[in-house]
Amino acid sequence: NPTNVGAMAIGSEPGNFEVIDGSINIYTINETISNFCSTAPVFNLTLHNGGSIKLTDIAGIGNQPLIVNNNLTLGENSTLETNGQDIWVARNFTLESNASYNHGENTTVFFWNNIHNSAGTSIINNSGTSPLTFHNVKLSKSDRVGGYNDAKKTTLPVGETNLQVVIEGDLTIDALHQTLDVNSKQLRVCGNIMTNYTSKVINESSILLKPIDALSQTLTIGKLESDNSFVINNSAGVKLAENSTMESLILEESVLDIQDKKLTINNPVTTTGSFGVSNMVKSNGASSDGGLEYQLKGKSTGVYLYPFGVANKYTPFTITLGGNGTFDDEDNLVGAVPVNAIHPIAVSYTHLTLPTKR
Repeated sequence: NPTNVGAMAIGSEPGNFEVIDGSINIYTINETISNFCSTAPVFNLTLHNGGSIKLTDIAGIGNQPLIVNNNLTLGENSTLETNGQDIWVARNFTLESNASYNHGENTTVFFWNNIHNSAGTSIINNSGTSPLTFHNVKLSKSDRVGGYNDAKKTTLPVGETNLQVVIEGDLTIDALHQTLDVNSKQLRVCGNIMTNYTSKVINESSILLKPIDALSQTLTIGKLESDNSFVINNSAGVKLAENSTMESLILEESVLDIQDKKLTINNPVTTTGSFGVSNMVKSNGASSDGGLEYQLKGKSTGVYLYPFGVANKYTPFTITLGGNGTFDDEDNLVGAVPVNAIHPIAVSYTHLTLPTKR
């Protein structure tokens, strides 16, 4: 088992440091752990020689997050033990062959600072462990070193061939004009997604909502500028917290509860099974709800199913386009709202009596 050898502690008070360049290289003996604790950020930090560092309290400083204003590199066979502490990285986070990132239940923050005016962040995974997982992931700006609330792209991960990126906790975008780029990989989020500012998620696959355990998830994605495809596989259900737009939606025995919000989708909702009370889009059942809305621009034919309902009731709705021209406007939207009441002109459970045209 690894043994503790050596420690590095920096206990500077806020305002007594300015870190704009330089590198810290930590060389450890194989199979040993060096403790690390710093109240100040570092610029570049590299682990060498196949050893490990553990973030922990030293000399009463208290547990501290690791803040790297530029590059964080885990060298060959090395390990970063976070001990549950957060990691902040402003530039590249690189894992070399057989390197390990033991994140625990921390948050990995990819942040914007005033050192990198336009450079993005990349996670470069050459460790051989695939997929690279995180607990919570946040895209943010730095309040610690003087930051700008401006555009930045975070790309994860580069180097590995696995087709999935896994976030075991929450994904939060907490700064303006941030972009998360997962290339052609599927992004699996096991917790909630919160976009607090105008932002984008770029991926050519989909965002999979599938928790490790059956726990309800919440989508706060109304500020996403990108229309993303979502796959929901969660028997505990997913809630929509604000009006939102998606490219497409696949339900895998899951209920998406849009509550009183409006969900606009560019393509009809589909499923890998059968729609019903346990596999549908659910709303509150009031006429004032936002409902489910389909974008029909560019479409001229087809049958469009609205697989929705209210609590314990599946009440789908279908429209058919007969080919009499093509919709060519962004405003060509058709929405429907399931209302948990008998329609005032209903003559049976299946038929309405429409007013006579005069």
